[in-house]
Amino acid sequence: MSVPAQWPKQLCFGEFKLDLRTGELSTNGHKSTLSEKPLQLLVALLERPGQLVTREELKKKLWNSDTFVDFDLSLNKAVNRLREALQDSAEQPRFIETLPRRGYRFIAEAVPVEPALSEKQPVLRDQAIATTAATESVTRRVRSSNSIIVAALLGAGILAGALAARKLWTTREPHFQQLTFHRGTVFSARFAPDGHTVLYTAAWDGNASGMFTNRPEFPESRPLGSGKVHILAISRLGEMAVLLERSFIAHRQFMGTLARAPLSGGASRDVAEDVTDADWTPDGDKLAIVRASGGRYRIEFPIGKVLYETNGWISDIRFSKSGDLIAFLDHQVFPDDGGAVAVVDLRGNKRVLSGGWNSVEGLAWSVDGNQVWFATDALYAVTLSGKIRTVLRTGTDITLHDISAAGAVLLSEDNKGISMMLSTPDSKTERDISWLKSSVVTGISQDGKLLLFSEQYAGGGPGYSVYLRKADGSDAVRLSKGSSLGLSRDGKWAAASVAGSEGDELWILPTGPETPKRLPNFGIQYYYAADWLPDNKRILFSGRMPRHKPCFCLVDTEGGGFRRMTPEGTYGAASWSGNIVSPDGRRLFAKDLNQDLWTYAEDGSGGRRITHLASADIPFQWTPDGRAIYFYRQGQVPARVYRVSLVSGKREFWKDLRPSDPTGVLDIIAVVSTPDGSSYAYSFDRWLSDLYLVQDLK
Repeated sequence: MSVPAQWPKQLCFGEFKLDLRTGELSTNGHKSTLSEKPLQLLVALLERPGQLVTREELKKKLWNSDTFVDFDLSLNKAVNRLREALQDSAEQPRFIETLPRRGYRFIAEAVPVEPALSEKQPVLRDQAIATTAATESVTRRVRSSNSIIVAALLGAGILAGALAARKLWTTREPHFQQLTFHRGTVFSARFAPDGHTVLYTAAWDGNASGMFTNRPEFPESRPLGSGKVHILAISRLGEMAVLLERSFIAHRQFMGTLARAPLSGGASRDVAEDVTDADWTPDGDKLAIVRASGGRYRIEFPIGKVLYETNGWISDIRFSKSGDLIAFLDHQVFPDDGGAVAVVDLRGNKRVLSGGWNSVEGLAWSVDGNQVWFATDALYAVTLSGKIRTVLRTGTDITLHDISAAGAVLLSEDNKGISMMLSTPDSKTERDISWLKSSVVTGISQDGKLLLFSEQYAGGGPGYSVYLRKADGSDAVRLSKGSSLGLSRDGKWAAASVAGSEGDELWILPTGPETPKRLPNFGIQYYYAADWLPDNKRILFSGRMPRHKPCFCLVDTEGGGFRRMTPEGTYGAASWSGNIVSPDGRRLFAKDLNQDLWTYAEDGSGGRRITHLASADIPFQWTPDGRAIYFYRQGQVPARVYRVSLVSGKREFWKDLRPSDPTGVLDIIAVVSTPDGSSYAYSFDRWLSDLYLVQDLK
């Protein structure tokens, strides 16, 4: 079909109906609303059905030239999200065909449901002028009323008018200046008291992380000190809060000994241990900290007095300008970076300002102290009453690091991905078997021919997705939304955690033609890991109930009941993966809050302490004879893998997990193996950042 000069209100294609006024997509009685970029992408393709729309054309249609965006990454995200909504496939497309390295084409027939817009409705007389005005909004910002904006967009054939009308138009455009140019990861960045000099922690070109300083008028950063030092905050008096001898935890977070160090140079002074974050009071005299202790995260102020504590984890604490509130990011499940923006007062009263974010990285108080700014795939501001507005749309993952007293902003643009590597007996080297951009392996079949994994970040869609892929590299099969937990020993079933209205839901997904089923919740709020017993009917999982610490439970998938297996405070150390049950099905392993490794009997007859492990030691697999357990050292690249004997506690080195390109690799986050160790797979987190100074944001 050819697109009419004046668009209809609704279009039908395949089993879908699209409401062009609202972006609502309906099929088989189910309705969903397309987000801004996927809707704009779909409209751009519908304007020229059956024709190639190049990537460069889509760039101009979807983003103004003043938008801060990694175009290729953002367009790929929009395409993936649109295909997910349309249940389409790049390999066997019904709606959107990919022309490699060129662009996309809409290949289905779209039929108007309603007549074109009435002649009585307002349209611009000179559409050429309207089009020019819309596309050149970078150099001449729109100052007319919202109704004229909407009319102009409709006249130009851009059907996302309602979205554009809601956009925050400003009379001053943001100014971006790139501060870093090496390949690697920026973990934290802060303004010095002069509001001009920037200090940051980063790992460049595959080297260990360190501290650097930069001034915007000079393009080159220089190292600041030496050794394993991580910057947390800088006081108005010129004193730094840093972590010494720190170890990597997850995302941008380290744990170590908190120290106070003069910015001008000189000896540092130790303050507290097991600290992950800190911030100065407005007068620059005292510190609030985040401490990880006994499997829980807590905010302390003064140091030693607990204001807030959680079974999840906490990041990015920031004192308000008045000093009476501490803003922070409250993450529900470690190490997932989804969560809420919250504040706590000095009496320990906590309030959530904005929650439900799939990923949130970094926050800071606004210059006037009345708002908290935070970053997801855009930069947002939220008032203390919970009112949210968009400060800057970016279309890519960003982290907010700091805001100066003059309103300058430190943002990093982050290209985040999770790669999945596989080694089999017939492969000479490890193979990258990632599917989309964030493949977290959670299970491998006994013969090493099937991999169970989750797709996270944007590629997984809201709530993530569960996939199964053959080791031969053939296309992955999507089983469900949610996070994968474990694969049954016969390879016929997968356990998955799906977010529900009252906590996580445990689903049993067939890898073949059977019917999925949801198990009773049993009061579990979050699921961390799971493994199947040899009978392929019972599942052992690590979970947590509200106001309780994690423990292991056993559930019969055929309705045989539910039983707690371990004391509270025992957990599967591998957050996403692990063959926890012994080969004979009679024992399981777990770590406790003291980092001791235990085995527990399946019949409930008790547990036995094996050895003490470091907090970064992650057990993930039994040996075939059940006499030893494999574990790897998290937070180090390469990650060393050992076997620990259940009889003697003696450790024996097995192998290194070493990505061929270490640049930007933060961590080995999941490992699985066949019982004999002949096939194994692991996932690692790669995060590549560029730091920017942004001015004139309102």
